[in-house]
Amino acid sequence: FFFAPAHAGDMHSCLLLALLFVILSGVVAEPTILTVDDFEHRTQAATGQTTGKWFVKFYAPWCSHCTNLIPVMDELSTNMKEDNTGVIVAKVDCIANNELRERFNVTKFPTLILFADRKLYQYDGLRNVESMSDWVTAGYKKQDGETVPKPPSDFERLWNQYIAPLENDVRQIYNLRKAAAAFIFGLGALCGYILRGCFAGTKKHTKSE
Repeated sequence: FFFAPAHAGDMHSCLLLALLFVILSGVVAEPTILTVDDFEHRTQAATGQTTGKWFVKFYAPWCSHCTNLIPVMDELSTNMKEDNTGVIVAKVDCIANNELRERFNVTKFPTLILFADRKLYQYDGLRNVESMSDWVTAGYKKQDGETVPKPPSDFERLWNQYIAPLENDVRQIYNLRKAAAAFIFGLGALCGYILRGCFAGTKKHTKSE
């Protein structure tokens, strides 16, 4: 008969733990997806920031520069989580969440913003993991942070969704009517000038007879 050593079970446990460690070490902690519905609740950007510091990439799906930045942000997110820095890496699709784009005045893609210490900081440095890591953990403190814009109220959302488009339509109709009135006035003046010339020519021809 074959008898396994008394420590075989311990060896198996160690092997399983080692295998689990290898598997987990290869897992990438992708940036957290934020939307207009949960941005303020999760980040508390304008209401205290008790959930930690948030480094957010504002992007557009069609932007090639944004796509090229994906592996960098994935690695940065993984490092921040493994090192327990308290920095959460996230991303916002500005095409699907236009309200957030307008709120933070995002005019180019990608835009990288750190929400920390109840302020926001724009990142304009090199787009590599090392530079970003140094900046989000300490370097940002060398900059003057900006006040975080508050999320729009329910009334402002209602206005932006329904009233503002209607106002734009009315303005376009008004401008169109002004253009039409100017065209009609100009056409009338031209017709009057032509008719005046015709009558003048007819009158002159009658006198000559």
